[in-house]
Amino acid sequence: MHPLAPFLPEWITESTPLFREYMHILSLCDALAFYASWAETVCRQPTDKLQSFEHKQRTIDATVRMEQLLRRVLDVDWLGTHVQDGEDCTELQKLRLLYVPEVVFRLHGVLYETRDFVPQNLARSLEMAQMVAGDGLGIYRELAQKSPMHPNGRLVAFMALMRKSAFELLRVQESASDNRVAPV
Repeated sequence: MHPLAPFLPEWITESTPLFREYMHILSLCDALAFYASWAETVCRQPTDKLQSFEHKQRTIDATVRMEQLLRRVLDVDWLGTHVQDGEDCTELQKLRLLYVPEVVFRLHGVLYETRDFVPQNLARSLEMAQMVAGDGLGIYRELAQKSPMHPNGRLVAFMALMRKSAFELLRVQESASDNRVAPV
């Protein structure tokens, strides 16, 4: 039984679409609320070595939690209704079109911006292309969808983020290979 079940009317059960919708919106709110805390943690600058170690650990912990919250939104097929070109949108579809791309961009930002704290996050930011392109969740549909705010969709902007991650990963790998000492 879900912890919220005792507080809901009897006609709303965990299997009703209304409950699922509520949980999806709640998961988005959790992620967006924690994002401000995460950003504050990452931006805080330590003043000494001890604070630097503590800051790194707090940043790693906050990043793990932030990634979990954002992925929870994306991994459940959030509000699970897709819009086809030329089709009228329902309210849920409008929410999905608005928030799924935003969560994708924030997740990339979280992974990319913490690459110095969690080195594997750089590669993971690039792996997001697989998640977006996969047919299972259909995230690419929301990124490709045109809107008044994004007349060409947001897929091009996402591909620019993938390019940024790829170039940074190549730079890091090149730097690592330059720093290796040649055997004598």
